[in-house]
Amino acid sequence: MEAEGVGNAVTFFGVAMDSRFRGKHSEYARERLAYEHLLKKFDDFLARQSDGDMGWVVHDQRIVAEKDVREWTRGWQQAAGALGQINRFADLPLFADSRSTRLLQVADLVAYALWRAYDTGNSNYLDHLWPQFDILNGRLHGAIHLTPDFAGRRCNCKPCFRRNTGSVSAVE
Repeated sequence: MEAEGVGNAVTFFGVAMDSRFRGKHSEYARERLAYEHLLKKFDDFLARQSDGDMGWVVHDQRIVAEKDVREWTRGWQQAAGALGQINRFADLPLFADSRSTRLLQVADLVAYALWRAYDTGNSNYLDHLWPQFDILNGRLHGAIHLTPDFAGRRCNCKPCFRRNTGSVSAVE
């Protein structure tokens, strides 16, 4: 099992959620699910590392959600959530001002690129970032698109196409 993204200085993870995905659920529940997907993909990535690396999640400050995010993460570490248990985190997420570190600024730019691609249809920024997302055996694991169109294989965006087919060509 070879991880194609391993060896990159930084490996990206991101979730884009279609406004129609579970549209009858509360925004809180939808955000929780998206965040669980993000953390689980990072946890799976860490589990694949041969030396059993532990990870640490650092967020841009978001005062209104910090308590919830910490509680969600603690719960997923203690018992499996909808996607399974999270085992590879060294600690609960840390929140910091993105102006204090370039890596958080990079995360903001990745989030902005995902937003532009999925909310406005402009993928110019994201197109350059695809190789940095976690890829394993031709499947894109580091980017998820939560959409009602995925189950019917009607979404042909790069993450959906890659999950459906395992084809590397959709990203490169």
